[in-house]
Amino acid sequence: MLQGKFTMILQTPSKYFVATSQVLPPILVILFSLTSLYALFFSPLFKVTKVECYQDLNESCQNSFVLAEANKSLSENLFLLDEHEVGGRIMRGDPTIRALEYKKVLPGTLILQIQTVYPTLALGIEGSSSLLILDTDFRIIKSTDADPNVPIVRYNKSLSLRVGERIGDDALRSQLSACLKIVGNIPGSKNCMVEGGGLTVLLEDGKTNAIFTTERDLDEQLSALHTIRSGVTISGSKAVIDVRYQQPIIKGNN
Repeated sequence: MLQGKFTMILQTPSKYFVATSQVLPPILVILFSLTSLYALFFSPLFKVTKVECYQDLNESCQNSFVLAEANKSLSENLFLLDEHEVGGRIMRGDPTIRALEYKKVLPGTLILQIQTVYPTLALGIEGSSSLLILDTDFRIIKSTDADPNVPIVRYNKSLSLRVGERIGDDALRSQLSACLKIVGNIPGSKNCMVEGGGLTVLLEDGKTNAIFTTERDLDEQLSALHTIRSGVTISGSKAVIDVRYQQPIIKGNN
């Protein structure tokens, strides 16, 4: 009778970590996730390095306050940037903005697209082609050399105003309001010249000027102008109708 010998082999745990096929994939996933998180939120790869600001039809932003606030985003992480907080701060600081949109372009460009409020009139200095576009509160939206498609007021004094600023001169504000009312009551007219206390408006025929004043009721002056034009034929290439007085003055220049 044969008796067999059996030997039992005991396996002791290794003191070294051994990566098996079951352990390796989860570790790789964790490492990849941590690396991705670091690259996205903490590395310099996605820091804002360029800020672009446009308003309306892709015109460059002109308001120095808006530009300064936008540039505060430089060096911030593109993904962590709170555009709602920044946008709210910009809109509170510039009431001429009616809408603001942020666009993030990888790896580090931030684009602001601003829609300004609708313009009311344009203000320029006599002899200059540059115009300041104003809103309903006579706050400066922007400057332009193009046709603004709104009434144009020319001023015979120098102006020191910046984009975003509200015109505070009460006399000038009154004159601007008067110009708006006058051209609004004369279809086809859009040009008004402010000089001293007089407001000279070029009528729709392109050759006749009417002179008004803010010191008398504008409705009375407009009524007098319409009465004169309906009952009198005025000749001349540079005719002038002055309705600042109770008895209007008519001048014809050939």
